Amino acid sequence: MSPIALQGFSYRESSVLLYSLVSAISRSGGWVLEKKALAGRGIALRVEVQSRDMLDLYAALLAAGLELTRWSHLALAERCTCRQHLTSPENQRQVIPLCLNISFLNDTSMRRRPEIAS
Repeated sequence: MSPIALQGFSYRESSVLLYSLVSAISRSGGWVLEKKALAGRGIALRVEVQSRDMLDLYAALLAAGLELTRWSHLALAERCTCRQHLTSPENQRQVIPLCLNISFLNDTSMRRRPEIAS
């Protein structure tokens, strides 16, 4: 199964958010397989979670302070809906791979206005 690609961002300090995310993922039944720095101010997490724990993981990501893109919300909501309807033990134990790309923003970069050339 190919990983579900998720994109998120945060204004929080990267080390604080990363600690919160890894703890939240573990508490919700997921596993962080890999952490990789991205160009600029970002990080990629490769995560796996059993289907039965998908809703807990979704809630944990949001509770940790991660802002998800619209498409990421839709992808996670779709998986949570599938989980509700696929109730056999085999489906509940299915491992779902996720690739979470996180951008760290700061207030000053968002407030900066472009210079107007005269």
